[in-house]
Amino acid sequence: MFTLIVIEDEYWTRELIKQFVYDTKLDIQVVGEEENGEDGFRLIDKHKPDIVITDMQMPQMNGVELLKLLEQYHPEIKLIVLSGHDDFIYTKQAIRSGAIEYLLKPLDRESLKQALLACLVRITKERAGRAASSLIMLPSDILNIVVQHKRSISIYVNVGNIEAIRQLFAECFEQLNTRIEAYSYQWWRIYQEFLKELEEFLSLSDIDMKEVFAELPFLQGEQAKLTTGPQVHGELIALYEQAIAHMEALRKARKKIDLKEIQQYIVVHYREPISLEMLATKFHVSKEYLCKAYKTQIGETMMDNITRLRMEAAKEAILEGRLPIHSIAASVGYNDASYFHKVFKKYYGMSPLALRET
Repeated sequence: MFTLIVIEDEYWTRELIKQFVYDTKLDIQVVGEEENGEDGFRLIDKHKPDIVITDMQMPQMNGVELLKLLEQYHPEIKLIVLSGHDDFIYTKQAIRSGAIEYLLKPLDRESLKQALLACLVRITKERAGRAASSLIMLPSDILNIVVQHKRSISIYVNVGNIEAIRQLFAECFEQLNTRIEAYSYQWWRIYQEFLKELEEFLSLSDIDMKEVFAELPFLQGEQAKLTTGPQVHGELIALYEQAIAHMEALRKARKKIDLKEIQQYIVVHYREPISLEMLATKFHVSKEYLCKAYKTQIGETMMDNITRLRMEAAKEAILEGRLPIHSIAASVGYNDASYFHKVFKKYYGMSPLALRET
């Protein structure tokens, strides 16, 4: 059984999330919920769940602050981030905190299910990896050095600063060299830790390790070749440099995409479940870039675009007066009628029923 906590300030959205989690039939139990980040962090600290689903805009402590705390104190927890706004700052923090998925509201059942499945795959893989490498245990002081530098290095991987990465690796191995014997299988374990960090970062950018590295002999059990600090240090620098070069090449290619094509796709498919993750994958672009570029070039956020199209279609259908409100809600992409009412009233300043009666 996997455990999950929901942090979301809207009551009906929390209820919808819990219902969607139940509908997936996955081996996941919701063990708690809170409506703000401050109380949410205390609940997480108490239960230490496998997965946390959190909104970004909340009272007392927002999602950005909560993610930073979880990154510091509970980095092992898998995160699914929700937002009603296609905001670059939110996306950046979600990626930096290692979120498995960044989903835009209104939430749909299938997108959440896929995000949960991704969490379970990651958790299962990590548990299997810990079991397989349990014969090579790192002392707490060495592990702390590795964890501290992994977090710092991941920030510079995100911005492609290879010089900063080289410096951090140099500092890391300078400290490790005073604590580990010249020849030790602990070096192989350290190599695995940094390689796993790189693999997870690449996966957040929808990049498979096999895309970047034609072959990784040291992933095939040849750990005997990596039993000294200089060997591990040199191999990791080479791998990180190659990964950054690959990501930079992809980013340059992706900037050539035609955002009008994505906008046209939204116009055709706005009634269907659409998420930032799905569009980024479909058009081979990073979520971070798509989020920022769409707002800059199109003039409105992706979520605002989708919401506007849905509201305009809903208004037209309501004024025609033939279909019940809940059917109209479903026809424009809202499976939760109560959430549709809330979005509609916020958008037009009146409820769907009030509009029909005018």
